[in-house]
Amino acid sequence: MRSQNQNRKHKRKSKSARSRQVRYRRAKENIDIPLDGEETEQKKTVTNDSTQSKQKQTRKKTGRRQKKRTSKRKARRKKNIPSVWAVPSSGPQKNASYKRRAWKGEWLTHIRQYVTPPLKAKREVGIFICGMLVVLSIIPIGIYGSSLLQAKDNLAMKVRAGKILLKDSATSGNWSQVERHFASLESEFAEIAHTLPRSSALSGRLVSVFPPGKLLVKGNNMLKHAQEGSRYGARIADQLAHISTSAEDTKKMETLTKPLIDTAQVVHKMIPEMQATLAGVRTDLKETPQWLLPSSVVQKTKQANTQIPQLQDNLRDGENYLDILLKFAGQKYKRKYLFIFQNNQEVRATGGFIGTHGVMSMHEGKVENLDIQSIYDADGQLRENVIPPKPLQVLTKRWHLRDANWFADFPTSAENIIQFYEQTGGPTVDGVIAFTPPVIRDLVEIVGPIPMPKYDTTVTADKFVRIVQQETSVDYDRERNDPKAFINDLAPRLLERMFTADKDKHARIAQALMKGAQRKHMLLYMQDDEVQQTLEEYQLAGSLLEAPQDYLSVVNSNIGGKKTDGVIEQQIDHRVAIADSGEVQATVTITREHNGGNTKYPRWNAVNKDYMRIFVPKGSTIVDSEGFEDYTSSQSWKYTGAFQRDEKLRTINDTRKEKSEYNLETSVQHNKTVFAGWTTTKPQGKSTVSITYTLPFNLTAGQKKFYSLITQKQSGTPGSRYTLTIDFPEENTVSWKRSSLDISSENGTVSAKTVLRTDQYFGGILSP
Repeated sequence: MRSQNQNRKHKRKSKSARSRQVRYRRAKENIDIPLDGEETEQKKTVTNDSTQSKQKQTRKKTGRRQKKRTSKRKARRKKNIPSVWAVPSSGPQKNASYKRRAWKGEWLTHIRQYVTPPLKAKREVGIFICGMLVVLSIIPIGIYGSSLLQAKDNLAMKVRAGKILLKDSATSGNWSQVERHFASLESEFAEIAHTLPRSSALSGRLVSVFPPGKLLVKGNNMLKHAQEGSRYGARIADQLAHISTSAEDTKKMETLTKPLIDTAQVVHKMIPEMQATLAGVRTDLKETPQWLLPSSVVQKTKQANTQIPQLQDNLRDGENYLDILLKFAGQKYKRKYLFIFQNNQEVRATGGFIGTHGVMSMHEGKVENLDIQSIYDADGQLRENVIPPKPLQVLTKRWHLRDANWFADFPTSAENIIQFYEQTGGPTVDGVIAFTPPVIRDLVEIVGPIPMPKYDTTVTADKFVRIVQQETSVDYDRERNDPKAFINDLAPRLLERMFTADKDKHARIAQALMKGAQRKHMLLYMQDDEVQQTLEEYQLAGSLLEAPQDYLSVVNSNIGGKKTDGVIEQQIDHRVAIADSGEVQATVTITREHNGGNTKYPRWNAVNKDYMRIFVPKGSTIVDSEGFEDYTSSQSWKYTGAFQRDEKLRTINDTRKEKSEYNLETSVQHNKTVFAGWTTTKPQGKSTVSITYTLPFNLTAGQKKFYSLITQKQSGTPGSRYTLTIDFPEENTVSWKRSSLDISSENGTVSAKTVLRTDQYFGGILSP
């Protein structure tokens, strides 16, 4: 039963609740119905009033709940308070509220007194935890360090021994042994990595936080990279061993190219993985604390940091080269190529007169067919009549395949060669490959003398040119009338020797081919645009380069001069004058010396007749010239509708202008201005041509002047002697220069001398 106090409290609550209900009902009855215009405002007012009333009720309820909870908490605290925190008696108090306030102040004072020490303890606990973390990180560092130190000496000894064995094995061509060495190194690295303790993710992070730990972690990563590198080396060596085994098992050319291409394919796929490994090594070296390493190791680390980017560039170049090789070998599709052999004893724009051609078919790295013939066999099948370039009309009324390499830009000439070859009834080919004698001579020197019993001679490197000239020009079968039969028989024997050469000669053969490509004795053209772009990028296509400023290339064509270029030496003197105003003027002097006339070979005792073209920047204007001859052909051909005009020649002829006062003509070819004319050099004599012209650009006067030059050698030629002299105002100095030439500068002059065996460039800044 309820007590009297509880009943009275309940009645008070009921009475107050009834009064609130009455007030709410009356407020609801007094609401007026709004007019149309007032509806919105009244709604807002009612809404606001109701909202406010609800908020007041909510606040009242919340306040009552909080008071109730507070009273309960105080009761619990009062019941459970320790005696030490009890409120001391302070004499008589006036009322209960005063007692509560006084007790609260005293209680808080005691609370602060006893709570402060635990907060200090928390700081001490934090310091203790940090110390434990340091200890936990030092433990794995010590374990890693002791493990690495135990393995270091053993690993270093084995790596040094492995390097010596690898070098000896690679030099001797024992690729099987090289593969075993790499496999052994891979096992050693794997074993050492396995002996290192396996830490958890937490301990690994703790180790890497501190410099010594980071050093050990990076060392562990380097072991993994070394293991990957050994695996790559073993795979490559295994492929090379397979090639060597194939070479020992058979001596047939068509079965030897297949394993070579297979190896190229394997290495091509591995290069991206090797690039990723090198990138990882480079990152680890960059993040390794250098100050913890010994000075000798720091030096090797710096050396590695400079060598890794170079190695990455080499791998990138190697990937591009292998891509060309795989596409050339018909990795996916059957390929057919036209070989042309150019005789630079009778020089033409891309190297020499075309005397022999051949067609080779390849599929999946296997040579399926190789057919070599005289160029005159194909010319006899030519179906269309095309008007030749005007200088060639001295020799022939009709343009033939043998003269199709007229254009100095080899891709242009290669397209012309393919067009003429198809007109002879030949099949469509995927590319053209041109060779001149220096490449073949270098290959003969590597593979050794080639007996030719049918001709009662043996071809050697030192006598290669003379033997070939003798057999093709003098001692050939007159009844058969095939002067190129000797080359037809020699070429397959040479290719057979190359592919069946001993394994220690493989690298030398590759170097000879690369040297021939760099010196433009071997030119490549592919109808595949992607491959051709790569050839252009690596300057293997024999193209005339685009130059940002100055440019020079001297191109000779022997027309009616027999084989006299074999005894002609050429000197090119190039002088550039930069004026105060910024105008640039150049003078080019070409001297040709004939060393024949008294030899036992009639082909070298004739007069050299040369049509010379000097390529300079487009827009250059002639100032003066001397040395060109007034040469008019005794032949006067009349062309009817039966003859076609070549569109490339038509474009050039539209830009041709006669400069009769200088006995030369100007034209635009391959985006260059060309000065062209005739020169004649007699045996034991000299001829000199000089031309002065103003360049089409102007260097800014009074400011820093940047000048650049590209000088290209003529494809297929041995190389002319070349001197460069650049004169500039004396108050200027060369503040920066970069050149492939050995440059010297003094007193307002920059000069250099070289032999144009490859293309050359120069760039410099003249500062006031």
